Amino acid sequence: METIVDVTWDPTSPHDFLPDHETDITLAGGALRRSGPGIRSFVIPGDVPLLALDAHFKKTWHAIEWTFIRVRQNFAVRAGMLAPLPTPPHAFSPNPLIDVATTASARGGHATIRVRTDFVEVTYAWATIAGDSWRHYYDDHNAETSLVVLAWTRGEPQFWMASIPKACRTSAPGALVFFRPPNTTTIPKSMTSLNRYLLAPIPGAPASEWERRDRLTGGGAVWLRVGIERALDRAGRAVVQFMPSPLTTVATPPSGPGSEFAAAATGALPDLVASAMRLLWGHGHVGPFATDVLPVRRLGLSGFSGGGGGLIYALAANKKVVKEIYAFDADGFEAATTAATVHSWATMHASDMRLRMTAGRSGPAPIADVAASTAGIESSLSGVVPGAWITAAPASPTFWEKGSERWWDYALQDMDARQRGDWATRHQFAVYGGRDLGPGEAPADAGVTWLEEFLRGSGF
Repeated sequence: METIVDVTWDPTSPHDFLPDHETDITLAGGALRRSGPGIRSFVIPGDVPLLALDAHFKKTWHAIEWTFIRVRQNFAVRAGMLAPLPTPPHAFSPNPLIDVATTASARGGHATIRVRTDFVEVTYAWATIAGDSWRHYYDDHNAETSLVVLAWTRGEPQFWMASIPKACRTSAPGALVFFRPPNTTTIPKSMTSLNRYLLAPIPGAPASEWERRDRLTGGGAVWLRVGIERALDRAGRAVVQFMPSPLTTVATPPSGPGSEFAAAATGALPDLVASAMRLLWGHGHVGPFATDVLPVRRLGLSGFSGGGGGLIYALAANKKVVKEIYAFDADGFEAATTAATVHSWATMHASDMRLRMTAGRSGPAPIADVAASTAGIESSLSGVVPGAWITAAPASPTFWEKGSERWWDYALQDMDARQRGDWATRHQFAVYGGRDLGPGEAPADAGVTWLEEFLRGSGF
């Protein structure tokens, strides 16, 4: 008896990442009977025992044709029913990017293979369009950590950066969502602003290469590279960090802080993370795993500076599922309402949570006294959750005094003494620095950043 197989997907994409005329879907062993947006239908003769699906979603972007999703899956056909077979790179399970529903009767069989197209991978397109700034990323990036650029086909934020350490090859990963300040470009013309967060500084870089240096220099620059990739690698935890791009094209956020991150700062975040992780799994960037790794086993939120709005809104909308918070001198953490939200969340997960906060800003208004607020949050949770699961750093204002902390002194050695008391300089140190310079003379030798320290002590 014949079997009808419909390969379907949701072609909806406001960003036009799924053009039907560039979609190429074949089913070896079957004959195409119908084609249209979101469907390719095939007829399978009764004597065909095996099928091979190859779903190839392409798009011409900036005059070059790119592959954004590629799904290969083999099937056995038995009495009109489809049974997925292990297909590389998924030796233990069907490709996670497909769902199969099949029925059979005396008149024949009918199967529907749904391809998940919520996210597409645009890494190679992004790299080509970014040009020299991608080369700068490639030259300095951590070889044990991969960067995959994803695009959400359904809405905003459109672009999501996924940083994947090698530990995600052997253990089912958790997810940490990092909200960066919404003051840099979101379109693939430059990696410069992203490099600041992803890359680690280079010891001995000359002053002319200020963006690579491991200590501050003149010219008004008060920030150094954060070293996210290196922290992920050194910590050895199976966790993918997702960085959704803020909507910098929105001059005035329509609904206040956090709206620059659109759906990423709402209750939709867990499902978005699961869909993004599914694409990483389907394309072989994590795993292979013998069992399903979804839903994501552990979710954390992280934010720095102006990204605090996204962090706070995402936490408020997802208190039941978030287990870790890393707030790096985050905007909004000086507010009483935030303290109440964090306290409620921490109490809810008292048996299994991590709350890590750094603060560089302190003093009288108009400077937000984040240091006092984070210390207050820590104090309010004393006895409620284990002390080892909460960090409010620096622990004392004396941290900033000359001779107190080697890393802070190292960062300032080429600067005017007035920078030591400057809130902006401390604000940046709260995300790129740490309190453990290690035995070396420079932080890039052995220094443990705040992020690496937090990941090492995490539940991931």
